[in-house]
Amino acid sequence: MAPARIKLDIIVVGGGIGGMTVATFLKQDGHTVTVLEKQSEDYQNRSTGGIGLFYNSQRLWQQRGLWDRVSSVVENAPLTRIFSYNGDDIASIKSTMGQSNVHRADLLKILSEIAIEHGVDVRFNTEIKSINDTTYRPSLVLHNGDMLQADLIIGADGINSFIRTQLYPEIKPSLQPSVILLVNVPPEVMQQAENTENLWNDDSLHHIVGPTREIVSWTMRKHNPPCYHLNFCDHGYVHDSNDLYGEDSPGSPFVSRVAQMSGFRDRWHDFSDGITHILNSTTDYTRWKIAELPVMETYTSPRGGFVLLGDAAHAVQPFAGQGANMSIEDSACLAMLLGLIESKQDISIALKLYDAIRVPRLARLRQIIQINIATFGADNGPDQEKRDKAMKQHVTKNGAPMPAKDEQPTDFLEGMKWLIFYDLLSETEKAWNDYTRHSEQARL
Repeated sequence: MAPARIKLDIIVVGGGIGGMTVATFLKQDGHTVTVLEKQSEDYQNRSTGGIGLFYNSQRLWQQRGLWDRVSSVVENAPLTRIFSYNGDDIASIKSTMGQSNVHRADLLKILSEIAIEHGVDVRFNTEIKSINDTTYRPSLVLHNGDMLQADLIIGADGINSFIRTQLYPEIKPSLQPSVILLVNVPPEVMQQAENTENLWNDDSLHHIVGPTREIVSWTMRKHNPPCYHLNFCDHGYVHDSNDLYGEDSPGSPFVSRVAQMSGFRDRWHDFSDGITHILNSTTDYTRWKIAELPVMETYTSPRGGFVLLGDAAHAVQPFAGQGANMSIEDSACLAMLLGLIESKQDISIALKLYDAIRVPRLARLRQIIQINIATFGADNGPDQEKRDKAMKQHVTKNGAPMPAKDEQPTDFLEGMKWLIFYDLLSETEKAWNDYTRHSEQARL
């Protein structure tokens, strides 16, 4: 990437996937970058669950020369194997879409290391007390009383973003009618039965679909300790109505550790013997209550001193596997636009184009997620039979055509292709060129 035309002083609030990625990209371009993370330096170790990384984000790290480092902690899946809940094979799809999987803690750790190696000033245990977007330069006041100013402040502090709450207090996350249960199974348990040992030895991504429920799972060999990781997705769960997956009241946290297995086992008893074996051998799990933000028309503050990125701007349900990928796209888009402007007064232009590129893409992602929920959350019957037939007939082709720009993806296969084969940098370059051409015409 070419160095930025002007050097900016930028603060990133939040040291998660999006925060560390945008900080590194901006630092590579020559900006001065500070990351403020409220948790301690070992915060990555407290992260749970796995993440899917697809070609739309992988190519952005590749273009920055960073994919070799990132890929050192990911598992590459040669196939996506789809099973019925009774154990029958439905389809095996070659992973030409760049399917990789990684434990969140491992990804956070490597991204933090990369940012620090590039010279990003990462400050842990740093919490913000207030913000100010009314002066010439936006500023923050920390809990210790220090005030920090910058040319731009990026809020990458997650679904419960402090920055967003200060800017747009009416934008709040809301619970959705699904829940995910995260289970990590040690290799010795997986090797106790032939059917689970086969899953353990297979490097594919496994997708098990049943009536109103699905499981996405894979073997984490690079994680320490190694494990077989399962995401149990229950689309038929009703929050606050029972204690099926542990105590669930309006005030209970979005993510919690649960040791109550009886309801979990009963709910999934109709799945294959391998899944039954796993649950009978499991003593606790992580419950993830799914929430999302309402659609925002802009990710920029009214005066343009702050901009939101990742889940702070557009947290969505995880049923397209694109949450982390969207934050990486945000990072590349914002860094590229800030590298093209020629004065600090033009930051507002970069942010306007950032909104114009990212808001519509996230709106379409929400539509694809709803298609996926309807597809994989279907009960037994005609919809389920149609899905299985489509899967059996599907053959992926690298670079398969996407819907035209103004068309909506019509099913989950077209939707995922539209997401994954998206060329963020080309779209950003086109938006910038269109803007500059129109500006030049207006001056004539």
